[in-house]
Amino acid sequence: MSKQNKYKDKSLHSKERQVRNKIEKMDYFQKWRYDEACKYISSTDEVLDVGMGCGSGSYILSKKAKQVIGIDDSEETVKYAQQVWQRENIKYIHGNALRMGDSKFDIIVGFEIIEHIKEYKKFINYIKDLAKKYIIISVPHINSPIKSRWHWKHFSIEEIKQYFEDKNWEIERLETPKFGKGKAVFAVIKRRK
Repeated sequence: MSKQNKYKDKSLHSKERQVRNKIEKMDYFQKWRYDEACKYISSTDEVLDVGMGCGSGSYILSKKAKQVIGIDDSEETVKYAQQVWQRENIKYIHGNALRMGDSKFDIIVGFEIIEHIKEYKKFINYIKDLAKKYIIISVPHINSPIKSRWHWKHFSIEEIKQYFEDKNWEIERLETPKFGKGKAVFAVIKRRK
């Protein structure tokens, strides 16, 4: 997939973002991922939602978390989130997820974002440094028939284990849920004590 011609459209309606203004209008799988993440969040947690898109997922997380920071590289999308999905404990940032500085977060959520990053190994190592408790991700499965011009790579379960399990991190939950015509890898990775 890395030889695909990458499409640079970062606009709100790029067809790669799910633009919804109500929870009940969210795609089932999109909502499911955020609902599952909420099972690992407590009221004292600071959460980073990387590639937060239109903000509906950050909004769901904010119902459980102390603070949610949503970051996306589309200025238009961040403005939409600020208008439609705002709560007192959410802050939306326009920026590059690889340039968050050395801020630490209890939990980092990254749904359908890693496949969009050419330097995905660098990104994975970066978020492992920033997360204190959990990293919760979802990526397209390597056998998913859905091919997107925005994606650099799809992942196997073995690759997720390889990239995330080490002396500091262990896979707590790993599954391959189906969505539409495709399949994803959903993982909850816990920092070892």
